[in-house]
Amino acid sequence: MEQAGLSAMRQLLNLDDSQTEVSAHPQTIHRAASRISSFEMVCLSLIAVGYLAITLLLVALAGRPFAYPLDDTYIHLALGRTLATSGVWGLQSTDPAAASSSPLFSLMIGAAYFLWPKRFIDGFVAVPLILNLLAGGLAIFVWARILNGVLWRDACIVVLLIGTGLCALSITGMEHVLHAALALALVSAAVGQMFDNDSSATKLVGLGAIAALAVACRYESLFVIAPLMGLALIQRRLTLIAALAIGIVIPIFGFGLYWIEHGGWLLPNSLLIKGVAPAGSASVARLLHSLQTNIRSNFHRNASFLTVMWLIILVSGMAAGIALRDWNSFDPRVFFAVAAIGASVLQLLFATLGWLFRYEAWIVTLDATAAILLLDTLLRKHRRLFGFALVFLSVLMLQRQFLETVQSVRAVNDRRLEHLLPAAFVHLAYQNRVVMADDVGALSYYGGARVLDVFGLGNNEPVRLRMRPQGYDAASLANWADSQNVAIAILEPSFWNLVWTRGAPQWRLIALWRIPRNVVFNDRCVAFFAVAPGEDAHLTAALHDISVPPPIEVYYAPNPLDPAASPGFIHAKCG
Repeated sequence: MEQAGLSAMRQLLNLDDSQTEVSAHPQTIHRAASRISSFEMVCLSLIAVGYLAITLLLVALAGRPFAYPLDDTYIHLALGRTLATSGVWGLQSTDPAAASSSPLFSLMIGAAYFLWPKRFIDGFVAVPLILNLLAGGLAIFVWARILNGVLWRDACIVVLLIGTGLCALSITGMEHVLHAALALALVSAAVGQMFDNDSSATKLVGLGAIAALAVACRYESLFVIAPLMGLALIQRRLTLIAALAIGIVIPIFGFGLYWIEHGGWLLPNSLLIKGVAPAGSASVARLLHSLQTNIRSNFHRNASFLTVMWLIILVSGMAAGIALRDWNSFDPRVFFAVAAIGASVLQLLFATLGWLFRYEAWIVTLDATAAILLLDTLLRKHRRLFGFALVFLSVLMLQRQFLETVQSVRAVNDRRLEHLLPAAFVHLAYQNRVVMADDVGALSYYGGARVLDVFGLGNNEPVRLRMRPQGYDAASLANWADSQNVAIAILEPSFWNLVWTRGAPQWRLIALWRIPRNVVFNDRCVAFFAVAPGEDAHLTAALHDISVPPPIEVYYAPNPLDPAASPGFIHAKCG
């Protein structure tokens, strides 16, 4: 009787005896992934509804009016709108610029703007959130396929969904949820085909397409494609390597050639700014210095760095144990883990972590998924230990997930004060004029002015200036501002080195707005400068006219005509 009950349970879970015994071997898991029963679909739907409910709860907790916790989201919105209305890849039709690090996400927003009913255009600002909710649903679906056959699959998905902070990541309105889902799909498809003796041309084309989408979403996807190519080489799957290589070439050279044709470079501005050196500088020495600086910077992002490192250690230890147990038998789950570890190490070396915990989200997702696959391999016959291991994995990710959730919600109001309110000011007082800024997303989307980016994401000129032998100096910035008839500049003190040491000392500081906190960045001040001759009186009057909410402290410079006094005044008020 007991045996009959066990058999019935196996049938319900779509497992037979052979699958139970070899479930540690993902070759069978990948083949079983297409068989998801109606009952399981109901469970997955409930998980998706829970994900939707928690995400919308976070949006509600962030308060009104609706906003995002990062200015970068408004860069996507402005770029997508410009692309849909003028065909220009830029924040405004007059200034082509590859301001986004994610061509795919910006293109999706542009397509959404083109299709969006114009009578409801005010609601278009919610599109990045909607896209993230759809991407979160995709991530749940991909997890269901990868983990099909794993012990307590639905519980594992819930652990991954909460532990990776996907709900909080969704309210940022950035591309990182989609990137995590595509990275999961890419590793799963590539490892599955490495152990599939019937890897047809259709499957290879599909793999190349997933790789292309992942790279177009975030160029960091190269960090996982590299170890996947190495694993494919071990398996002597040259056609698979070719499919992945095509997936690299299409987005990088496709977008790159388009961007070169329109006055840019092979890579988006954001990537160039992070790696560009003045012409003639020692590139190897600069690379080594950048690596050292990057690692040191990542090390100081405590919650992000510790989570990634603990996951790397955990996954590496389990993968090594499985591999040593049967050295001559390659295990697809170990291959999945190796790809995840390789991507994590390359991210630590060549990219960054943090900034609202979003940059490492995709590798945390890969590592945590690999950890569950390996735990199932090692502890499948020990259900209680497997349960304890799931709890341990959740605790491992708890600090990062908790901080991500709290900071994402709190940062929304910071953006209202630091970025949306200056955008409203520009819309009222400087519409159709030229404004220079360092955070250009909300200003470009809401301001109604022509916005020039002193940093270089939204304009090409600062990137060209950085490439010169003399670099980006004060005279070149002042000349650029004068040539474009810039009226005012709105800047954060953290970019003071771009303004005071490089920027024009003749710019007159008129006022500072100090916000009560800034949970993402260290800045608490927004500085308003008069740039054009004779602009001081108009800027001063406009700042007096706008209604500033009580949390913001307003300080007017005692002597705007003495630019030399500005640094001391800013330091005294902003620290």
